[in-house]
Amino acid sequence: MTHRILLFCAVLLATGIGPVDPTRYAAGQAPGGKPAAEDFTRLGTFQVPHPPAGKQMLMDFPSLTKLRGGQWLTIFIEEPQHGTPPWAAMPASGRLWTSRTADEGRAWTDPAIWLDTPLDDRHAYTLQLKNGDLVAFWWVQTVAFGINGIFNYTARSHDGGRTWEDPRRIRTEKPVWPEPPNPGIQGGFSLTNPPIELPDGTLAMAMDALSKPPSEAGILRSRDDGRTWGDYSPIAVDPEGGTCFNEPCVVRLASGKWITVMRTTVPLTRGTTHPYTNGPTMVCTSTDEGRTWSKPDRLPLEFTWTGSTAPFILQTKSGVVVFAVNTGMAFSFDDGRTWVPQGLVPGYYPNLLEVSPGTVATIACELGGHVIRPSGPQPPAAPETDPGPPSLEPKPIAAIPEPQGQLDLGEIRGMPRAIRVRGTRDWMSSPLVGTPDYPLAAAARGVSNGEEVVAVLLSRPDQKKAWPLLVAKAAGVIGEPLLAEAHGGELLCAIGMKTGDRPTTMLARSRDGGLTWTPPAALDVEGTSEPVMLTSPPVETVDGVWLAAAAVGSQPETSAWAILRSSDAAKTWRPIAHGPEGTTLAEPSLALARDGRWVVAGRQLQSSAIVALFSKDQGTSWSPPKPMNLTGARPEIVELFEDLFLVTAEGPGGDLLAAYTWDDLEFSIPRPLACAHCFRVGPRKVLARGSGVDMAGRFSNLAQVPLEPDEIEAVGKTLTARLPLKPAESVLKGEWKTLPGEAGTASLESEGSRASIEISFEGRAVGLVHDVMPGGRLVGIQIDGREYPPVDMSGPARSEVLSPLAAGLSPGRHKLVLWPLLPWRAGTMRLWRLQAAP
Repeated sequence: MTHRILLFCAVLLATGIGPVDPTRYAAGQAPGGKPAAEDFTRLGTFQVPHPPAGKQMLMDFPSLTKLRGGQWLTIFIEEPQHGTPPWAAMPASGRLWTSRTADEGRAWTDPAIWLDTPLDDRHAYTLQLKNGDLVAFWWVQTVAFGINGIFNYTARSHDGGRTWEDPRRIRTEKPVWPEPPNPGIQGGFSLTNPPIELPDGTLAMAMDALSKPPSEAGILRSRDDGRTWGDYSPIAVDPEGGTCFNEPCVVRLASGKWITVMRTTVPLTRGTTHPYTNGPTMVCTSTDEGRTWSKPDRLPLEFTWTGSTAPFILQTKSGVVVFAVNTGMAFSFDDGRTWVPQGLVPGYYPNLLEVSPGTVATIACELGGHVIRPSGPQPPAAPETDPGPPSLEPKPIAAIPEPQGQLDLGEIRGMPRAIRVRGTRDWMSSPLVGTPDYPLAAAARGVSNGEEVVAVLLSRPDQKKAWPLLVAKAAGVIGEPLLAEAHGGELLCAIGMKTGDRPTTMLARSRDGGLTWTPPAALDVEGTSEPVMLTSPPVETVDGVWLAAAAVGSQPETSAWAILRSSDAAKTWRPIAHGPEGTTLAEPSLALARDGRWVVAGRQLQSSAIVALFSKDQGTSWSPPKPMNLTGARPEIVELFEDLFLVTAEGPGGDLLAAYTWDDLEFSIPRPLACAHCFRVGPRKVLARGSGVDMAGRFSNLAQVPLEPDEIEAVGKTLTARLPLKPAESVLKGEWKTLPGEAGTASLESEGSRASIEISFEGRAVGLVHDVMPGGRLVGIQIDGREYPPVDMSGPARSEVLSPLAAGLSPGRHKLVLWPLLPWRAGTMRLWRLQAAP
């Protein structure tokens, strides 16, 4: 589906957000109040459609790339604020979306998720190389998760961005910051625009290194089409820490001169980066291919001296140098020696692209853009190019027909584990970047018609309910069944069983995406007479070999562990390595790192503490165990991206616990990461933890799962008990006022950014009666200490709207807390009462 939005206009409507309000500059007037030049022709504006159900989210930091064949590609962030921690409205924090147009912005495809991990995915920029490869660069940021640092990655596509190779990590040569013994990330950097390709094929990336403050701007280079990076050259740094040089953008002019423009911030305390005030946009030049640079100087444009943020610069084929920042735009017709302000404000964090010779498109936060043609002699039209891929839309996933023989699953025990069913895939392709929304499958143990069974729950994104299908009738199941998918598409289901005093693992197989299964067969392990149990999914290597961590012995709490190997499609196995002497782990889990390391996580015996260790020599030697700062059962570890690991375990209350760790596992940060999915089985909601390469999920607990429209209607009918909001019976914080209502009723209203209300109620379900208004708040909901999906009070004016908040609450009294989720935005909360199900 495409959206047709292109406005051809004679009067420019400036758009954008940021510390300086760009809408204060009228069309035809330069920032600073001076008469503006009109050295360009306005060809139109465009608007990329926002994802659905944004819940007052921001659409930030878009990139813009023209692909072979003429398509434009954008990738942008959805987030509620800059650098967002996980919350109930967006449990996976910032996510990246993509959209395309084939007609110069008139029609855009529906946004599709490009990347959504449990951490904060940010700032994706793409560059199509002369050889046709499309290379993407992005961050995974961890500031909101306890560490001031960034993981930088790049991925490559050979088909115009429809499929992507597995990402690689990029690092600078700068040291870890913060410095040891504090947890830090080696070589992270900030990137706010794509690299450039030089005439000799070298790629040059302008970035600011996140080493010890102050921030330093520099150039990284790649001579192998972006696969490896190094040869760093500093551009600007203040050794005294008075100024941080951030978010640089570089251009190499046709004359050979290089120009870098960059944002500056001035920390309020030297030796730190935050808090800060914005300084002027600075410029440096180089005449030796970026090796040495002139001293930073203030750009001679008044509108860049106050409140400017990330700039962008390019040169058109006609020779015009175009500069843009959130506070304005300027042209240079003499290689940057002089500048002419233009009557155009492109928006916050603009990206520019020469979409045809002499024609420039801009895009900025909130996804609005302009198409202009700078004045002067125009270059010749570009020659015809490779038409590129014929279709804008991604290849649809084959529909799954509703299967016959679904189980009447009366009870589900434990926490199932879920994976995405991809079918056959290239082992080089990324399982996470730019992938379609594949069907989900979860292996569960339960009871059907009085018999113990192992079932698979199948769910498509467009399904409201999951299909429960039989894997095997199995009494005496130990632990939770496991799922894994081979690159050829075959599914494996490992089931722990106990026969007498001897535990074993049974393996069932499916070759039709989980619809039917072979009878389970005992795991055939050669070279040992001891019982062997798999407690986490096996892992397939690039050459089709399967590896698994296994508990060895009849007593799980006193057993040793080993690494098993199978080279015949998981039919027969053999121990090839054992845990180090003196290190016994219950429920071991194996991750295969991109650098060849084996990484094992497990639960320490007689306790619930999770530790991890690694081997660089295929099990000959192991590192000392590293604490993961988690306590729980059935741990699992996976390398999400290169050097970045996720660890999950199950807590005593049935919650999913998670942490992330990196590099040599020296530090582990526990956080409520979104590593689970929700399956609706009949009237129940089932939390299934993500597993293997699919550990990234959508939620961290069931409270975060929003009610479906039919559930909202059904719950609303049960909310018959009216509970007036009385200030004397509530805990009010911040500024509130009481407004009279009809027939003796009243409402509570607050415009305070820090206001909150705590209310006690009794009932198995609860709803909030409130007003909706154009300036309404996005209101956070917490019940008994857990965050639930927020209530959006913004929209066309309506009075006394009932919003069901939660159902299935335990008997007894509950505590509800309401507060504004976005306190930095103005807005109103007007509350009438609660309604509960008695």
